[in-house]
Amino acid sequence: MKMTKKKVFVAALAICLVAIISMGTLAWFNATDDITNNFKVATNENDTDPTFSVKVSETALDGTETEDGVTYYDVVPGDVISKDPKITNTGDYTQWIRVSVTMTKANYWKDFGGSLKFTDIFKGSTYGYASNVGTATEKWLLVNNAVAPDANGNAVWYLYLNREFAAGSDEILFTEVNIDEDFTLDEIKSLGSEFSITVKADALQRDNTGDNAVEAFANVGWTEGTAFVDKD
Repeated sequence: MKMTKKKVFVAALAICLVAIISMGTLAWFNATDDITNNFKVATNENDTDPTFSVKVSETALDGTETEDGVTYYDVVPGDVISKDPKITNTGDYTQWIRVSVTMTKANYWKDFGGSLKFTDIFKGSTYGYASNVGTATEKWLLVNNAVAPDANGNAVWYLYLNREFAAGSDEILFTEVNIDEDFTLDEIKSLGSEFSITVKADALQRDNTGDNAVEAFANVGWTEGTAFVDKD
């Protein structure tokens, strides 16, 4: 497949500010945004061209939409927490979307006997596997449903949106987070205030990159868990 080079834009959200940074003159359109339980976002860039961008938001406890994240109090074993991260194409072009979900203190979660299967913790959509992208009918495609804690004690899952993402459209990743009912209250307390869930969305231009999100990200060399780097 012949792929025509385009100019690249990377988007990042800092507090309530959507910002864009130009990464060069010959590359692919791409964008990144992320959300945590309290929206601690690492990047803050200053170019404000919104032609290619992505946003992550969710419903606050008062029912309004927020880009500032939500902090949950008095969590107990067996809780089903309403949390609905929404990815929105805020630019002018159709995109392919990949999402990472990072849960801190997953090593504690596992040691307490909790499952680190994405589909055991997160509910609210249909999930398949990225390896079956050509035949899958599910809304989101998981790279790996069950993961192990990394060197920092975090669990990280990667999912691809199983359709092209038109300008102005949005998609919910999940609607609830399930706290294992077999955890003790002391175990829940030991997770502490540093326990968080971060949802990060990477967006890539649809045109001239591939026939689906999995193929497109691979074709441009944007591997999971990395920032975009122009192959040229």
